[in-house]
Amino acid sequence: MSTSNPAQFSITGSQTGHNEDIRQRLGLRPIINVSGTMTALGASIMQKDAIAAMAEIAPEWIEMDALQARSAETIARLTGSESGFVTACCAAGISLTVAATITGDDLLAVERLPDDTGGRPNEVILQMGHDVNYGAPIGQSVRLAGARSSMRGP
Repeated sequence: MSTSNPAQFSITGSQTGHNEDIRQRLGLRPIINVSGTMTALGASIMQKDAIAAMAEIAPEWIEMDALQARSAETIARLTGSESGFVTACCAAGISLTVAATITGDDLLAVERLPDDTGGRPNEVILQMGHDVNYGAPIGQSVRLAGARSSMRGP
């Protein structure tokens, strides 16, 4: 089977009439991860209850702001933090955290980022050697929010 035409692939085994592993159907090789959580390897394997919740809500229309608010409450409760926010990946989380730190609760300031920080402090101090690339360089995630990285340390 050629991998050049994605239309040739069926996503569910029930459609193909066999129980072939989805990686085989998509022409992907199995991976043995000995490195831990890594974006390049799919970040992490989802828990069955999270997959079930996604399958249950996926065919429904919902207000994303309300879902995000409920998620924030759950994250805060489970982690003991003030709040929480679901993001697509670590890079998005870093960018959102930097943006929130720059703007606080000023929604108009949020809309002006990354081009205009309104004179607010926008320097992010990174320990030397910590501007690593985990799928995207941390410095890039910082810049996307309108800030600049400053390396410190040995």
